[in-house]
Amino acid sequence: MEFGLSISGSEVARRLNVDRSAICRAVKRAKGDEELIAAGAAVRELLETEISQQ
Repeated sequence: MEFGLSISGSEVARRLNVDRSAICRAVKRAKGDEELIAAGAAVRELLETEISQQ
């Protein structure tokens, strides 16, 4: 299972006011975490449901 976001690492870094390389390192660590990926997919599904109801 893969979970992707439609926001760039540069944009995340800018919004969080952190170095882009820190975002890249975090993504690399998270890629292998199946539980985190599943949680992200669940959040995305909930957001899509919420948005579609508006």
